[in-house]
Amino acid sequence: MATATPTQAYVTLTEANAYLAIKEDWQDGDEELTADALLWGRYYIDANFDCVIDYDNISEEVKFANSLLGYDYFNQGDLFFINDSSVKMKRVKAGSVESETEYTSGKTTRPNSLDKVIAILKPVCDFTKSNLVRV
Repeated sequence: MATATPTQAYVTLTEANAYLAIKEDWQDGDEELTADALLWGRYYIDANFDCVIDYDNISEEVKFANSLLGYDYFNQGDLFFINDSSVKMKRVKAGSVESETEYTSGKTTRPNSLDKVIAILKPVCDFTKSNLVRV
């Protein structure tokens, strides 16, 4: 069994183009940018899924998931978002009585295809956000 180097995606650009055939913006994208996007997709899989991936025999699920995450990176500009919550303070004062309430809210940003990727990888990986084993 072979391992991938840190600069290799789990899918080739040719394979990703086939998986993403209906994505015109991807097909028209610069080769260097799309290759980089695929590499970031691989890093996302490494960081968030518990898989055993043999680089000599990568499953179609992993290749497809890597392609979808690459496309998300290509469109969204990132996969590892910093999701800070916004804090709102409300202060009410009536005479000598003062009340202060703090509210936190925020929308979590994540890859657009994450639910699909989790479903695709379910037969071969666990969504655990760590513990990748490369063989």
